[in-house]
Amino acid sequence: MTGATSGLGLLAARKIAAQSDISLVGKRGVGAALVGEALPLDLANLDSVRRFCSLALEKCTKTGIDLLVLNAGGNFPLEKTGDGFETNFAVNHLAHYLIIRMLWPAMNLGARIVVTTSGTHDPEEGAAVPAPKHADAYRLAYPETDNELDEKVSTAAGRAYAAAKLCNLLTAQALMGNSAVRAKRVKVVAYSPGPTPGTGLLGGRGVVLGLAFRYVLPLVAKLSPALHTPELAGSTLADVAIGEIEPPDNQVYVLLKRGKVTFPAPSVLARDKPAIAHMWRDSAKMLGLEEGLEQG
Repeated sequence: MTGATSGLGLLAARKIAAQSDISLVGKRGVGAALVGEALPLDLANLDSVRRFCSLALEKCTKTGIDLLVLNAGGNFPLEKTGDGFETNFAVNHLAHYLIIRMLWPAMNLGARIVVTTSGTHDPEEGAAVPAPKHADAYRLAYPETDNELDEKVSTAAGRAYAAAKLCNLLTAQALMGNSAVRAKRVKVVAYSPGPTPGTGLLGGRGVVLGLAFRYVLPLVAKLSPALHTPELAGSTLADVAIGEIEPPDNQVYVLLKRGKVTFPAPSVLARDKPAIAHMWRDSAKMLGLEEGLEQG
């Protein structure tokens, strides 16, 4: 599990661990994890991601993997990682895509993959974050090439986050339609916790914004049904992960909205079949991977 060391992810990990084993969690920095065994993981560094996956594969040689929860992420300034990719795209999408691809051979029959996405991907949600304008992986990875890039830096950073969460949904749907995934009967779910202050989501956007989101907005959340507590969002993520909450057949998206679990269709762009195929293919190319998943 990624994103299991703080915020709603830690709360989810504790609930999952109470009902099943959580063996391995990715952790940035040194020290033990509060739940599970920590393996070093920096999602902004693809070499770190590869090392994490190699260690995880070694530890899962005999047991395989029954559950993969990809929850970590954040809204970052419009900057580049050391690998040269825009940070929102790299951390929220590309690193997790690489984890899926590298750990796929160890996924057991009937396993489960859960990806945390966001309702910000959908303009119909009317989120505070501007919705994506497109799903072009290369323009998202290299925003200096994007002729639709917002002039205002804060707007561009917010939209980059929403676009990266769109990438999560596109990846989840590509997996759901993949013949190798169907052959292994692997269940794929994309979960959006809705607006959940009280976490470190905006920590990368500056001290003032980060502290307001972590400490001030939770006070507002107690009075507004539109905002969720980390406890509710994390508990719901755990229920999705252990299969207590299941989207209807042939649907992948679970949205926590105004405190209730819903199963809406993703945005129009998220359902676009060429966009789904291109995101999978282009992400593989960026990472030097073959397009196809191995069968069996």
